[in-house]
Amino acid sequence: MKYAIMLTLCELLSAKINAPSECNILNTHQQVVQCTQQLSLSPQTWTTYSGYFRDIVLICFAIKYPMEKEILEKLHENITLNQVKNFNILSSQQRYLIQWREEEFKRLDKLKESQLDIFEHVEKTNMYYQRMAHQVELLFETLVLLQNQTELSILQYNDMVSRHVEQVQMFLQDSFLYQAMKIDETLDSLLTKSNTLNQHVERTLLLQEQTVESWNLLTKVKVCIYVICMELILNYRISKENLQMYGTNRYIA
Repeated sequence: MKYAIMLTLCELLSAKINAPSECNILNTHQQVVQCTQQLSLSPQTWTTYSGYFRDIVLICFAIKYPMEKEILEKLHENITLNQVKNFNILSSQQRYLIQWREEEFKRLDKLKESQLDIFEHVEKTNMYYQRMAHQVELLFETLVLLQNQTELSILQYNDMVSRHVEQVQMFLQDSFLYQAMKIDETLDSLLTKSNTLNQHVERTLLLQEQTVESWNLLTKVKVCIYVICMELILNYRISKENLQMYGTNRYIA
């Protein structure tokens, strides 16, 4: 029914006849039934629909073989194209594999060379390790000998230091006694000089007291002389004034 409606719509479109709007969408069975009902309202559309509905099976069988042939040709063409693509891919992969194999062979050669170099380095390392082991043994023996010599030197040094300390102690004791004697002598001398200095200081103080007394006496004498001089000057002035007055009175008389 749906295919008959679709063929009817195609013929109406070719004849430029307006088809019912209910036939625009044919997704459900209800929509197909509504479209059929609208086509039945017009004799022309119904005749076209009924003709296609009656001959739809024959039409399908008529166009089946050409369509199948076209589909098979397209399928064969697609298969051929896919085979060509696959062949190109396989060729590319083969070239890549050949190139990869050549590179791997080159890497293998380099790896062999690296292994040979590593083997040589390992041999050199073993030889160097043996030399180092021998040198370490010699160094250990040297260290043991040096340790023995050091211990002997330490013992000798301790003995020498002990003797030197004893000598220094004896020297310090003698020096202490000598310095004590010198200090006693110096103290005695200082005491003697201190006594002498005290005597001189006492004498100096006595002389200072006498000098102060003499200075005080001299000061008193100077004051007396000054007073006497002032009295004499005053008396002289008075006498002079009296004489002047006496002379004036006599001149007047």
